[in-house]
Amino acid sequence: MLINTHHRSQIAAVSLSVRKHVAAQTNVKAIKFVTAYLLPPPKRAVLAYLGIPLTPGGKPSTLTPIVRKAEVDVRQTVFRTHLTANRFQ
Repeated sequence: MLINTHHRSQIAAVSLSVRKHVAAQTNVKAIKFVTAYLLPPPKRAVLAYLGIPLTPGGKPSTLTPIVRKAEVDVRQTVFRTHLTANRFQ
């Protein structure tokens, strides 16, 4: 499943990750997606994962984590408003 860029569970994971990041790091309350496109993983990392050497007759590279990246287009955002109440004493 590491090579298939259109796997549904990966698209769902991208959406969840983006929503969590937006909720924690910005003042955006909600977003609506237009697209979420998974970018292909680095070719060298995939070849190392599959045990395929980079040169003919060579040894496979050492395993490195395969980092998945995505491009996301956001259609609509809803911003938080910070209301402060005056306390009367």
